[in-house]
Amino acid sequence: MHGRNLRGLNIKALHYLIALAECLNFSRAADRCAVTQPTLSIQVRKLEEYLGVTLFERNPARVVITDEGEKVLRLARIVVGAADEILRIRRTRLRDEFAHYAKPTQPPIAVAATLLKKSITARNPND
Repeated sequence: MHGRNLRGLNIKALHYLIALAECLNFSRAADRCAVTQPTLSIQVRKLEEYLGVTLFERNPARVVITDEGEKVLRLARIVVGAADEILRIRRTRLRDEFAHYAKPTQPPIAVAATLLKKSITARNPND
């Protein structure tokens, strides 16, 4: 993505977009995302401002996703799925590294201390 700026875009906002598209209700979407309704609403509005499009038509009776919203939703699901996969890879690596240092008789706190020491040593090899 050389030369492109995505600083105003974040995965959490895409999660909120997906939840709202599936619930078509701000309160239920916020509950699903474990945030307050105003938080979800503000983040969706910021996403719309960043993209320069209206993702949802809102009125007191209902919420409807727009055509532009459908396009963004399709891409958001791909991005969120890819991000989740990246995090799964990281968790697997950390779990495997933890297992490598764990000895059957070694308590988990000792394993954590060993990993912490390795991390500090890797960052500060001269210490």
